[in-house]
Amino acid sequence: HYSKTRKVMANEIEEEYDWTPPWVDRAVLFEMPFKKLIEQHPCENVIDTMPNVEDTKGNNGVSGTLMVTNLRMIWYNQQRRSSNISIGFGQITHMSLRVAHSKIRGKAQALHLMANCRGNKYEFVFTNLAANSNRMFTTVIAVHRAYESSRFYRDIRQRTAVVQRRELALLPHEELFSTVDGVMTLAA
Repeated sequence: HYSKTRKVMANEIEEEYDWTPPWVDRAVLFEMPFKKLIEQHPCENVIDTMPNVEDTKGNNGVSGTLMVTNLRMIWYNQQRRSSNISIGFGQITHMSLRVAHSKIRGKAQALHLMANCRGNKYEFVFTNLAANSNRMFTTVIAVHRAYESSRFYRDIRQRTAVVQRRELALLPHEELFSTVDGVMTLAA
């Protein structure tokens, strides 16, 4: 069963994890300070920004802006930017198009997402308030597909350099247990 409670505050998560920009694709965050919300990792690129998108499940009747980057989706209320969501593409478990009931647009086709983060399951429904526009659907689906197909490459290249100053660069909370001398790679 997907959780109806969506109040996971960004500051609660930050106490436990370091959710700095390189990890934004592996988080689902709510109500972040706006400047921190739109802070981008050097490898993060904004693909599209779409005004007039409603978070139909959580903020039905409220027009917002949907920003799609190569790592995540960001929705924020245009009037009250503290009402926002950041959904990392690495946390999305299901994506489909469904009919939803919007307070602003009525019955309309909407983007339906399921996400899982830190053992919590989330459901999101986004409706494009511009009639006869498939831009939101095609952009989000295409970017998510590209994200999924390049996951391994991105994990290696964007997260960190594997070797720095002839030493293995460890990720946060990673430990080195042993080393073996005289090993060569046959990779190009």
